[in-house]
Amino acid sequence: MIDKLKNYYGIAIRSNIGKLQDMKKAIHASLMHCASSKERDLHHHCPDGGDSWCKFKQDKALKPQNPVYKPGPGLPLDVIAEVKPIYIRLSDDQLLTRCLDGKTQNQNESLNEMIWERLPKGVFVGKETLDLGVSDAVTHFNIGCQAAINVLTKQGIEPGKYCYEAMAKADSLRIAKAEYKATDKNKLKRKQLRAKSKKKDDMAQEKEGVTYAAGEF
Repeated sequence: MIDKLKNYYGIAIRSNIGKLQDMKKAIHASLMHCASSKERDLHHHCPDGGDSWCKFKQDKALKPQNPVYKPGPGLPLDVIAEVKPIYIRLSDDQLLTRCLDGKTQNQNESLNEMIWERLPKGVFVGKETLDLGVSDAVTHFNIGCQAAINVLTKQGIEPGKYCYEAMAKADSLRIAKAEYKATDKNKLKRKQLRAKSKKKDDMAQEKEGVTYAAGEF
């Protein structure tokens, strides 16, 4: 349920870019939608119509012979009462104003990964090496392997044919890999693998209890 709430919160933000009030309504609706059950209908916060993201409202509008909405377990009232103040903080105007562009941390994380490849966290380096590694990561992040060509040229070293070909091939492979990962099929596959892995971890923890905690052992 926590993962479901987290996903719905993200969808509410990405689906209402530039619209603060609509974003707030969608966030609140996502909580009530997840909290609904067969015994307790809280879908009055969800958008109406046959094109609504809420399958309950879709069924209500389209009246199909085979309803697509299957009610989940929902949330007890006392749990809703505990979670609601958290959602009020998460839908604060000042916080959501910073989300109106719909941007993510993906680019920051990608740059961080490129820096750690050059400067592993577990290895101490001096400031000069640190500056060089970060500069190299930033230039490669911005323009790819062309950065290496530019560095060689500025140092008075003219890259040869095979150097150009190798850099172009590396960039092509990187772009192809990124486009492959960005397909809906692969996104769904990664999501399913994460869910499967988390379910396995949850089952193991339920069976064995907490096996690690900072400062506990």
